[in-house]
Amino acid sequence: MCNTTYSASVQALNDFVTQVIASSERLRVMQVDCGLPKEKQVSQAKNILQQKGKALADLFRYLSKMGLNYRKGLVMLSINEESHDFTLMPVDLEAAMAYLKPSHVLVHEFMSIYYALVGWSGNRERRAERTKRKREKEKVRSRSKIPISSKPAVRNFCSKNKTCYKKQNQVEK
Repeated sequence: MCNTTYSASVQALNDFVTQVIASSERLRVMQVDCGLPKEKQVSQAKNILQQKGKALADLFRYLSKMGLNYRKGLVMLSINEESHDFTLMPVDLEAAMAYLKPSHVLVHEFMSIYYALVGWSGNRERRAERTKRKREKEKVRSRSKIPISSKPAVRNFCSKNKTCYKKQNQVEK
């Protein structure tokens, strides 16, 4: 996958994921035939488990060939604490098409196709969620920074049975 173009890599990855989903679904629905004798049922169950194990081993082998494995994931997780947003920012097709100077109708057609393929509303929703989370964090930070003048004044009260009250009465007399 390293020496191919981006679109070919995406297509290959899509085919791989589709193949994995299909094989896992096929293995998931496999069942032992209850009409067979007990010895045959045991051997059939062992065969099914062996196929599932082989499919899982093949999956991990292919993932490691692509550069993905469990150890690398744990190392990257421990090194890098922040998450990455792998979504692509929308492309300004009007600016790109203005460079090529096509007719206005073609630009409109290209833009409608692009927005249909990209799913423009999904990007807008993700961007709105990120903005909402940032605003909530700012509100929490601003609440924790209470100015000193807005804090209630602390008063020193003495009850009647305390010595300060008795001393106060003695001074007044």
